[in-house]
Amino acid sequence: MKIYKTIPETKAEQLESTTCDLCGDISYCQSPWASGCSIFKASIKMTDGQEWEDRGCDTEISYDVCPDCFKNKLVPWFDSYNVAKERG
Repeated sequence: MKIYKTIPETKAEQLESTTCDLCGDISYCQSPWASGCSIFKASIKMTDGQEWEDRGCDTEISYDVCPDCFKNKLVPWFDSYNVAKERG
């Protein structure tokens, strides 16, 4: 889940942090000096729809995941299906 804060001068919203959709812990913070923030960033996203030359129509489903849930819940789940790991 993405958490936004409103910038008073412009009333625009800026991403402040992201919480894990599985456990609720903070999974990413925008402010590098904030305590407890992690540089780990993971999300799982699917886009489904149609595209034409001049427009498109799609639906996006996404989940934000913290490092612990990614490593301890999702990786074992993928491993159970013998999915090959890709490292960049």
